[in-house]
Amino acid sequence: MTEEMREKKERGRLIVVEGPDGVGKSIQTMAIYNYLSKEHPHISLHVTKEPGGSLHSLCGEIRRILFKEHYSRDLHPDSSGLLFFLDHMQNAIVTEALVKAGAWVLSDRWCYSQYAYNEVRAKTSDIATNLYVEFEETSIQPDLLFLLTTSPNILRERIEEREEKKEKDLRQKEKQWGEQSDFPEKIIEAYDKVYNIYRNYIHRELDHPSWIKIIDDGLQTPEFIFFDHIQPYLDEALKIFLESTED
Repeated sequence: MTEEMREKKERGRLIVVEGPDGVGKSIQTMAIYNYLSKEHPHISLHVTKEPGGSLHSLCGEIRRILFKEHYSRDLHPDSSGLLFFLDHMQNAIVTEALVKAGAWVLSDRWCYSQYAYNEVRAKTSDIATNLYVEFEETSIQPDLLFLLTTSPNILRERIEEREEKKEKDLRQKEKQWGEQSDFPEKIIEAYDKVYNIYRNYIHRELDHPSWIKIIDDGLQTPEFIFFDHIQPYLDEALKIFLESTED
């Protein structure tokens, strides 16, 4: 077996769960992890997120700066945008090394969040966006990407509930991403744009990741969403992966 064949055979997978705050990304990321670890315990699994993934300590420091330090509220949007980019770049570099070694990496968010949120962040320029575009031309791409969406009203209710429980700082999020008067409506609109435009424009000359758009109408349980909308794609990806790793 040649080295090229061996590298292709042993490559793992990158699975990304995307969507705005409150849509259930973390729940579904862990559901994927639990399913894969139970059904296929021999697969090396890693979970990360953006910003602040656990694959490298720098990412945790960047998240602390962005959301915990008192001065983060006064950062210029371009400054915070560059920090978000550094977080993604380091996370992607470590992720790519793991996937090349045969591991599966699950990420709660990827660079696509920045394209979406840059649509609503006040007074931002294209400095960080251009870096993302350049970096993504040679960086690892998701093998599966689940984009979760829901209505602005449902999103608002969930985010406010999490703020009441001190799980999220809604005011800080709004400072980072947009004005209170149109949050999260603009974010929902931005994700619709990024779903339709990003694939057809930014990556028009590259292989597109497999995007699966899932609409949460508020009536389905997280378990139903996983089993009905996510597990079938995982099973197909697993089938292909297992076939490629057979001797």
